[in-house]
Formats: sequence, structure tokens, C-alpha cells
Amino acid sequence: MDDLDSSRRRAGGEYANRSVLIGADLLRTISRLGGGATLQEIADASGMLAARTHRYLLSLVKSGLLDHDPVTGRYDLGGLVLELGIAALGRLDGVRLGSDAIRRLSERLDMVAMLSVWGSNGATIVKSQMTRTDHIAYLREGRNLPLLTSATGRVFLAYLPSSETRAMLEAQASADQPVPAAEIESLCDEVRARGLARNAGISRRDALAAPVFDFQGRLAMVITIIVGAGTQGMEIDGANAEALRATAEALSRQLGARVGHEPPRRAGAALG
Repeated sequence: MDDLDSSRRRAGGEYANRSVLIGADLLRTISRLGGGATLQEIADASGMLAARTHRYLLSLVKSGLLDHDPVTGRYDLGGLVLELGIAALGRLDGVRLGSDAIRRLSERLDMVAMLSVWGSNGATIVKSQMTRTDHIAYLREGRNLPLLTSATGRVFLAYLPSSETRAMLEAQASADQPVPAAEIESLCDEVRARGLARNAGISRRDALAAPVFDFQGRLAMVITIIVGAGTQGMEIDGANAEALRATAEALSRQLGARVGHEPPRRAGAALG
């Protein structure tokens, strides 16, 4: 199968403009190569002859979809791609997409699921999806969650810059029992290593939480699943945890994130 046939099939019709489809394929190829690529690298990756690839690249550069560095000879995504991408992302309603995601997750697992964002009062629930048999009054929308003891708060603590979490962490700290700096750093390292957080186990509920990232690699929101304390299946490496992780990663992709390429985030300022 040649690249033209492949492009036409992906378009779902024989009357699609082949040049546009091939141009789109080349843009995807360059995006996957990352950091710009030479003509030969792009031709090899796309399965086309270099001379033919060059003709398409010239048109894409002229349109502003690609940039070409005459010194290095590399092609990379152009300003128009960035402009279109930002416009598309601006049309996304992250909370709406997140609400749909936790509804499906809750129905699949038969567990309470919730969506939280970082607000002026810290970790804040914006959407709760209850099951038919479980109604958790204290998890209603608008409630704020602690950073150190809740699974949701621990994700925010691990991935947000310390400048954003420091004041809230200090406000929630106990003067009688300050948390050592090393303990907070270890907690955040563990969350980032696993990509999930668990609550402290001091409530009547067990919870697991996962981060959702935006197109800039920043933490956008947190998805959490909650069950009664001691319920089976809430292991950090269990099937429910994997379903949660998959849901969070899928939502991150919808928001434009490159899943698997999130930069590490510093923990909040330690107390002691």
C-alpha cells in the first residue's frame, strides 16, 4: 500500500485531496520526530522519496505550517501550527471533558469518582460522580481537600510548583506536629514515581488520585476514585488503579498533553 492509498483510506473517502492528506501526514511525522528533522530523516520516516518529500515541504514552509532553518537544514513545525493548536485548545472545556471522563470511570468501576482543580483555597472539588448506593456528603462540589492527607491533595502537592502550594501547606500544617521536610519530599517523590497518590488512611474512605496535564505539561486537574475503607481492589498497582491512570492519561491527551513527557514538578515547600 502506498502513502497515497493510506492517506485516502484514513480520510474515509476517495475524493479527499491527496496533497492535503500527504501534507498532514508529513506534519504528523515531523511532530513525532521531535526537535526538527532533516529532509532525509523526514523522507525515511514517511516512506517517500526525498525529492518528492522536498516538494511538499516547500509548500508547507510557504504556508507557515513549517519552519526551515537554512543553517542546519532542519524542518520543524511552524508558527501557524502553534496558532491553530492554541486556538483549538482554547475551544476545549477541560471541566466538561473531565466530567465526562469521571462519569464513565465511575460507571465502569462502580465507585465514586471526582474531579478537582487548584483554586484560591487550594485543592477544590468541581465535580463528583456518585454511585447509586454511595452518597458522600463531604465530597460535594466546592469542598477543599487537605494537601498532606488526601490523595487529591498529594497529587497537587507533588506536581504543582512550590510557589503555588507553600502558603496553603503552611495554613494546613499543625503547629503541634510539624511535618519534617524530608517526609514531605519523600511523599512527593513517591507520587511522581508512581504517577498516582493514595490518601493517608485516616478517614472512613480509601482513595486513589491521578494527575491530568494540559498542553504545556502543567497539572490541570486531578481525578480521584473513592471507596469505603478496607475495600478490596484499591492497591496502588491493581486493576482499579490502572483504570484510573488510563482515564487520566486519556484526558491529558484530550487537553493536548504529551503523555509520558511530563516534566517533573517540585514539591511544595517543606515544613519543619
